[in-house]
Amino acid sequence: MTAAKKSPKKQGESIQQFVFIEVPFPMVSAELELWGEAAWWPKICPLQIRRTAGGTAQVGTTFENRILKSAVRPWVSEITRMVPGRLLELTFKQGPLKGREVIRIGERANGARVDYESEYQVTGGFFNGIVWGLGGKKPYENGIKLILAAFKDYVVRKSQMPEPDQTQGQP
Repeated sequence: MTAAKKSPKKQGESIQQFVFIEVPFPMVSAELELWGEAAWWPKICPLQIRRTAGGTAQVGTTFENRILKSAVRPWVSEITRMVPGRLLELTFKQGPLKGREVIRIGERANGARVDYESEYQVTGGFFNGIVWGLGGKKPYENGIKLILAAFKDYVVRKSQMPEPDQTQGQP
């Protein structure tokens, strides 16, 4: 009698990236709710993330994620947990990925640390796995790097702008 072998559990992928931003924490945290819609969002990026409805980001807000110039099908993510100015957790709901991504902003003595983490599995069988491996994984990772760099650049530039003069126009 032979024992049936259990197939090994399908391993997922993970991405972990972060940036330090040496500006006051409130300036960094104020931008988190603008994920996917901010002025700082890179104009040229292989990863396109768009809110599917207007309004402020909140639990239940959905996004369409797309890798440009790729055969990877778009996927939908939804904010499933949110701590304003500190954390966004999005769960992949539809499409070729199953998993989640988390954006955390932590206060540091000299500014903030922005952490991005994604844990996912490619779904839909062998074909989707090949397509993701050839045209999805690298642009996804590069897109996140560009997004975090643009976020940092924007907040640093914004912190260096002079405050508007409040005394103008007063007698």
